[in-house]
Amino acid sequence: MCGRHCPRGRACATLVQVKGYLEYLELHSYFASPGQPKLTRAEYDQLSAEYVALAAKHPALTGDERGRLNELKAALFRDKP
Repeated sequence: MCGRHCPRGRACATLVQVKGYLEYLELHSYFASPGQPKLTRAEYDQLSAEYVALAAKHPALTGDERGRLNELKAALFRDKP
């Protein structure tokens, strides 16, 4: 995950999740609509996990799944540069 050897593996996963949330907070400060609340860390982790699961199925997504993936992209600001 992080390119370093982590004996437990969890430390790297936690670091990646924290980094992802910090990036989300930065993008929120730039791109959020006025009054749009920030996701909590728990909400972010849940939506991010759902996004990863749907993105892994990308070529075989149903119409509903494709719509949900687009909603998640917008909520997590993954559609921004």
